[in-house]
Amino acid sequence: MHLAPFQSDNGASSDPINAHITEGFRKQFSSNGATKLGISPDEIKAQADLIKSVAADIDRMIRLLEDFRGFENDAVKKMIHKANNETYGGEYDLLNENDVDNIVHDLAVSRTEGVYRFHDEEILHDLINKLLEDSITFSNLHTKSEQLASTCCRHISILATT
Repeated sequence: MHLAPFQSDNGASSDPINAHITEGFRKQFSSNGATKLGISPDEIKAQADLIKSVAADIDRMIRLLEDFRGFENDAVKKMIHKANNETYGGEYDLLNENDVDNIVHDLAVSRTEGVYRFHDEEILHDLINKLLEDSITFSNLHTKSEQLASTCCRHISILATT
């Protein structure tokens, strides 16, 4: 069998650009010879939106942990106040306010700024700081992804006009 100068065994004889491209690369080029993108700007934007959503979820977790601190603070104060009231002729009339304070002290994990805590404040602080770092990282990644998508759109527009 005799082949034309730019004819290949894979049947690309009508296309001199693709005639010598191996089959694996053939799908990487459009009919005008321009390279095809492996990922579109819209797909990059979709991933950027997903990243933004993850950053928002992390921010929400941080707010919930900080709200927990406030809730715990209020609940402990309310519990101590209620127990102290019961020492005056109530259910705990054999105890005094110092006894209530000693019991809460023994049960609590720590006391920070005059407030008894029933969680490890250092671990919670470290967790919030780590989440803040992650939130910043994801926010930066979102910004860079948005910039990448915009840059791709600009380059595609330029290439389309040339």
